[in-house]
Amino acid sequence: MRIRAIKLSLALSTVLWANAAVLAQALASVEPTSGETTTAPADNTDIIVTAQFRATNLQDTPLAISAVSGAELARRGLTDIQSIANTAPSVTLTPGPAAFGKTMVSYIRGVGANDFNPAFDPSVGYYVDDIYYASLAGSTFDLMDLERVEILRGPQGTLFGKNTIGGAIRLISKKPNETLGGYLEGTTGSFDRVDIRGSLNIPLAGDNLAVRLSGIHRERRGYVTRLDFACANPAQAGSLPRIAPAGADCVIGHDGGENIDAFRVAVRAVPVDGMEFNISFDHTDDRSDPGALRLIATGPDAVLNGPGIPEAGVFPINTYQFLPKYGISYDDRFVTNDPYTNYATYRNPITGLSLEPKGRVRQSGFSFNADFDLTDNLKFRSITGYRDMLSRFVYDSDLSPLPLVTQWNEVRYDQLSQELQLLGDALDKKVEWVIGGYYFKGNATYTSISDLLVAGLYAPSNDRFAVEDFSAFAHLTVHLTDRLNIIGGIRYTKETKGFHLFHPLDFYLPGGTGATIPGPVLDYTAPTLAYSNWDPKISIDYKIADDVMVYAQYSTGFRGGGFNNRPFTAAQVFSVSPEFLDAYEVGIKSRLFDRRLTLNLTAFQSDYSDIQQVVAGVDTSGTPFSAPLNVGDARIRGIELESSLRLGGLRFNLAANYLDAKIKSARAPDNGLAVPPSALPQPGTRLAFAPEYRVNAGIEYEVTMGDLGTLIPRFDLAYQSSVKYDSTGSSLSTEPSYTVVDGRLTWAYRDDLSLALGVTNIFEKYYNSFIFNTYVQDLGSLVVSPSRPREWSLTLRKAF
Repeated sequence: MRIRAIKLSLALSTVLWANAAVLAQALASVEPTSGETTTAPADNTDIIVTAQFRATNLQDTPLAISAVSGAELARRGLTDIQSIANTAPSVTLTPGPAAFGKTMVSYIRGVGANDFNPAFDPSVGYYVDDIYYASLAGSTFDLMDLERVEILRGPQGTLFGKNTIGGAIRLISKKPNETLGGYLEGTTGSFDRVDIRGSLNIPLAGDNLAVRLSGIHRERRGYVTRLDFACANPAQAGSLPRIAPAGADCVIGHDGGENIDAFRVAVRAVPVDGMEFNISFDHTDDRSDPGALRLIATGPDAVLNGPGIPEAGVFPINTYQFLPKYGISYDDRFVTNDPYTNYATYRNPITGLSLEPKGRVRQSGFSFNADFDLTDNLKFRSITGYRDMLSRFVYDSDLSPLPLVTQWNEVRYDQLSQELQLLGDALDKKVEWVIGGYYFKGNATYTSISDLLVAGLYAPSNDRFAVEDFSAFAHLTVHLTDRLNIIGGIRYTKETKGFHLFHPLDFYLPGGTGATIPGPVLDYTAPTLAYSNWDPKISIDYKIADDVMVYAQYSTGFRGGGFNNRPFTAAQVFSVSPEFLDAYEVGIKSRLFDRRLTLNLTAFQSDYSDIQQVVAGVDTSGTPFSAPLNVGDARIRGIELESSLRLGGLRFNLAANYLDAKIKSARAPDNGLAVPPSALPQPGTRLAFAPEYRVNAGIEYEVTMGDLGTLIPRFDLAYQSSVKYDSTGSSLSTEPSYTVVDGRLTWAYRDDLSLALGVTNIFEKYYNSFIFNTYVQDLGSLVVSPSRPREWSLTLRKAF
């Protein structure tokens, strides 16, 4: 608590010092830079986006695209990637389960992925300053010093970067400029929260050379408390040893806490007119707790079966392990009454394995973007990026001191990408075109220890993955008249993937002693997987009036293939084919009543084929497996609405959607694997992470108080209908509908000083943000990620 108080005091003192008279005199001639103010633009739809290679107004871009300015992010207190899901329709962003470490489960229009394992590609592409981020591991980005965020819905097959099937989220940082300025911000709040963030823009040679420095520190205590079961429930603990010190309150730790530091250094150089270089380096060090978890229920008879030792065939864990050792079974005694507590220890007391309940994500990135005006009608652009990442995390799936499943994981990933674009126009800019090429190379190592006493297995692994991607693309816009345009594009992609795995296995012996016998060692290099694909796009748009545009488009995209990433035998190391999406879309974008009302409506249909889903079955050797397979096709239909209204000081925004995302047909694999029909998705069932309805609405009112500044109360509502969290069809994996309301009261003085009091989840609505159902795998537990409770925050921000 003392350290927290010191950090907060330093943060707020620094912010207040920035407003002192001495600094005010020193910077008297400095104007705040665009976007550095504490209030947002009058109309967020006036944002300029670059989703089609060229800068266009958001409302004039014939795409299903949403955008939020950096000033709007600050005004609404949106600081992490998850929070932007409430700014656009058909977008689901939620932290992955603790079993997947620091990942962001990302779905757009019912298409997405949630597995951190690098054997497969993300379905929703993340781009930081046009550099594609290729791994779900470590994808919980902070919204640090951004110019804007762009969310593109639907396949992005012919545009920038790497092909993505579900959509793309672009984070565009503020560039250095010729004006001295910046901001400082400090936040305190629930769970000992301390946030410090800021940036400084320094011109070095007028408008020819500038540097921008940005940084954040964010920390807060976890909102789920881990208790020592033997301390809290001695009568039910059998001979389990006590972990908490004598006289303590039985608390042994917390889950869901954060401790993050990040910074970025950006340099912009304009040596001569028509030549611009942007260089940046960023680094993030995340030392947060494991993700928050809660145990809902255990197996129905508390006897859990798995492969076990060869001569036994069946491994009843309670009978052969826990009862002989501790005199108790794994059962509902470990289900707590408080939704924000659990009994996880991250230990196996039988073998002595003990894991530190901490995660680590350390990543760095370098980018070099160069723009050259070759002639008045021809421009060349080069985008070079390199990133490396380490993600380390632990998992205690049973949330008890009994060691059913205890896991340690480490993912290392590095990537290099290069994109070249040649942009031109002709016939007095009636024709605009882009041709380009993209190269991507990624290498990953996944090391793990899976202490699976529930299955009678001790299974370390050391796997290596490699991917190489070449693509070429062309994009053409023809302005037939001042109001009518036709756009066409095509991309060719060729990709190869390699996979080597090393999986030694040991089998636990009965008796609760922790003794094992050696099992088989799987040391195998899979044949190289290679595939290619053509992705076309065509669209037409027409301006009915100056502020009303209609458009229609057809586009395609695909998600790359991969390998079964968690095999037990060589027969289970099979490849999985790519999945494909054909998308049809019509829309209208309008600004009415002197641009006070913005109303955008989109209708779409996506034909989703060769869907990759995890299913359970038996391989050709008779060994059970759980693996991703191409299981069938789906049809996704939906309607999306985006609207904003300004009436004097009143602002209202709405993002809503209806989504009908269902399996159309299912099929068993043709590679000799025995998959029971019940394990395949059933026609007519809803896709995972595809709620039928989502509604996000916000309202605020600016109260002008003369020389005292402006007071801005704001409320945001987020509604989501019931959602499935996996493809099993089990009702246990479905979360009912829920509504969450947030509030924020901001006092803004001039354009450079603000104080905001925020409350999230005002009515303390409890819901499960993720459900990890292992009943279907005979692991005997139903584990959820509990929603965050009601929290308050106080933020002081000074722009200078």
